[in-house]
Amino acid sequence: MKFQKLKIQNYGSFNGEHEFGLDDRGLVLVLGENQDEPRANANGAGKSTLFEALDWCITGEVPRGDHADSIINEIAGKDCAVSVAVVSDTGESGEIARYRKFGKKNGPTFTVAGVDKTALDASETQKRIDEWLGLDRDIFHASIFFAQGDTWRFADGTDAERVSVLTRVLQLGEIDAWLEKAKGLAATTRAETEKKQAALDRLAAEIGALERVDLKKQSDDWELWRSGKISELQSQIAGLKNQLAGLYDLSATLPRLDARWTAMAAQAPVAPPRLSLPEDLLRSEAHTQQEMRVCDQTVRSLRAELAEFSRTGMGRCPKCRQQVSVEHLQDEIKKMQVEIDAHENALPRLTAKLAEYAEQEARFRKGQAEADRQYKEAVRAYNDQRDQLGRALDQARNASAQCVVINGSMQNAEKQIVSLQAEQNPFQKKQAEMLDQIAALRRQGEQGGRELDEIMDREGRIEFWVEAFGPKGLKNYILDTRLQEMTDAANHWIKLLTGGTFWIRFETQTKGRSGSLSNKINIRVFQYAKDGRVVERNYKSWSGGQKARVSMGIDFGLSRLVAARATNKHSLLILDEAFKHLDRAGKEAVVEMLHELQKEKSSVFVIDHDSEFQAAFENVVTVQYKNQRSNIKEACGGSQ
Repeated sequence: MKFQKLKIQNYGSFNGEHEFGLDDRGLVLVLGENQDEPRANANGAGKSTLFEALDWCITGEVPRGDHADSIINEIAGKDCAVSVAVVSDTGESGEIARYRKFGKKNGPTFTVAGVDKTALDASETQKRIDEWLGLDRDIFHASIFFAQGDTWRFADGTDAERVSVLTRVLQLGEIDAWLEKAKGLAATTRAETEKKQAALDRLAAEIGALERVDLKKQSDDWELWRSGKISELQSQIAGLKNQLAGLYDLSATLPRLDARWTAMAAQAPVAPPRLSLPEDLLRSEAHTQQEMRVCDQTVRSLRAELAEFSRTGMGRCPKCRQQVSVEHLQDEIKKMQVEIDAHENALPRLTAKLAEYAEQEARFRKGQAEADRQYKEAVRAYNDQRDQLGRALDQARNASAQCVVINGSMQNAEKQIVSLQAEQNPFQKKQAEMLDQIAALRRQGEQGGRELDEIMDREGRIEFWVEAFGPKGLKNYILDTRLQEMTDAANHWIKLLTGGTFWIRFETQTKGRSGSLSNKINIRVFQYAKDGRVVERNYKSWSGGQKARVSMGIDFGLSRLVAARATNKHSLLILDEAFKHLDRAGKEAVVEMLHELQKEKSSVFVIDHDSEFQAAFENVVTVQYKNQRSNIKEACGGSQ
């Protein structure tokens, strides 16, 4: 896998467009020159930024963990883009590009052999890039780009990080995936075993419960119940017959009573006719009353006029109503007195006549009242006889209805007796059914037992694969085998860097307090002391320079292991501040190591701020920072 050309636009301190070749460059020293701030020397010139742009383009991670827009050139403020041309070991050409605030573009694009491989989702595109390159960011930093402060060092990593990196380097992820699948199958199978065993336990409990059932006692109890029920029904029938004995005699009187009721309806008393007073009596009485009223009215009227004449000595003629003389008035008064006397004499006669009429009416009404009294007496006697007959008739009818009900109850009881006598004892049939059920359950249990044996056999095979894919199995075997390659490679570089005084050994498993084994990559560091003794100390307890040499050797050992295992061989190596924390002897050892690495890589870039070993490099690249911009200036040979 060859990284050919890097293109940068408005990235970091690089304003505008820049190109930088990455393939077949040999051993290259990358220096910096900060002309805007001479006292800063090479710092801030942008020499590391050049390769951080490659890191961002390939992995999508902003170097040093800064915010996403920190990579955009401050002068441009937008249109940040980095692309790299790559050719695979099979000859496929590809391009990876990444944009930030570049018009409407924002994210990665990926093409292979002119075919766009960019996915709709940026994370999916990144997966495709990692798969095609054969590395992710951790592997990139562990085998290609050894950055100054934003890289991962194998020796400084945690156990989990070391195992994770080696798992990816050695392509052991599938073993972990198969382990998870095997664990899932094992859990499923165990659950299936438990479920099947529980079902068999339930069957056994059900069979035991059925076998403990005492059906003979239940059968005897049922027969005893039937006998008692029949006796109870027979007693009920006898009691009903006793009730019928008296009811039959009473109901037999019903026809005779019905006939008497019908006959009584024809003998009901007839009300006397309602007679009125004779009309001639009523007319005579009314005429007499009218005469009395007229007579009385006439007397009052004449007396009033007579009183008027006597008071005034004047008057009017009663007939013509003309004013008359006194003499004539005296005559009229006499006449009036005569008329008054006549009318007053008639009143007693009329009063006697009315009294006679009243007496006749009283006799009439007394006769009518006597007829009404006799009728009421006849009705009362009739009603008493009728009520008495009605009560007797109701009793006869009730007796007849009760006879029907009692007969129905007797028939129903007799039917129940017949039904009970004919009914088969249900527990006899149930016993046969229970025996059949027990036999069926036993057959079911035998089948379940065979199925349980099959499941347990399958569980055993799955447990074998769980162990095979587990910490003691295949993965540990591969780690032990391949880690020896890494140990040999790391010791090769460590001995070169330390003059043969240091070496390491990896341990792939650690036993915990419980005695269980776990995959952990433990680093044991050894040194030949001046007196010939072998000294072993924890990696972190060595000095900074010693740790730097050991760590660098381990990282290059890992890089060689990556190269040996990778589908694609990466011909690029980038070292940032490779001489840091080293004395001169250490730096000379690094130079020697670089010349040996050059035999394995087509391009080895060493970023440094010191030109002390410039003569040891085939090419020198200077990144110059001037007017707030970084520019790339290249020179062939070990001098500029």
